Amino acid sequence: MTDEEFVKIPLEDKDEMRRRAALLEYYKPGGQGYPLTITIDAIQPNGGPVSGTTRVTVYGGPFKDMMLIHPKPKCKFGKNSMIVAATYTSCQPKPLGVSDVESNKALRTEMCI
Repeated sequence: MTDEEFVKIPLEDKDEMRRRAALLEYYKPGGQGYPLTITIDAIQPNGGPVSGTTRVTVYGGPFKDMMLIHPKPKCKFGKNSMIVAATYTSCQPKPLGVSDVESNKALRTEMCI
């Protein structure tokens, strides 16, 4: 990208490009964050119908960094290893218990898939 092309990009997009470049540098082989370790704390619900269409939430991270590095996440499910498109969503820091109620947006301080 030329300097002239970069100047034409809106400021908020430039900031995101800089953050993404810094994260890619941090997580590249030999970088401080390499190898990147993703922790899966929980997957909810534990099961669903074989026909699919069940909304699944994956708790763990660091998914916030992954949003810039991998903007279009995918998840693999089932014995046939079906790969489906996923989305990042804000969530509570810990998985919900049986009697917990989904919190309002203000309490959703972590990113999940």
